[in-house]
Amino acid sequence: SNYLMVPFLIVGFLSYFYNNFWDNYCDWGLFKVKTGKKKYLRKKIRFSPKTYFTISFINVFLRLGWLATLISKNVIAQYFSDPNLFQLITNSMEITRRF
Repeated sequence: SNYLMVPFLIVGFLSYFYNNFWDNYCDWGLFKVKTGKKKYLRKKIRFSPKTYFTISFINVFLRLGWLATLISKNVIAQYFSDPNLFQLITNSMEITRRF
């Protein structure tokens, strides 16, 4: 099962980066417009530019919670005495990200 871990993690990282790109570029329209007063934002915005970039930055880190769930249970056991605590933390991060 260890020989599959490397390809599994590579696919996980590719998914992580692609999903972050999708959130920023396609869903939120960030980085599409490169000129004007609202640089790197879509033409019509509801919130301040600072809000969009702050949420984008937070989203990148909250998605790491999902990526952390791909780690081996043996590695997780070294840092968390109770695996349920790890699951609670990563699931809470995902719920917060989706909210």
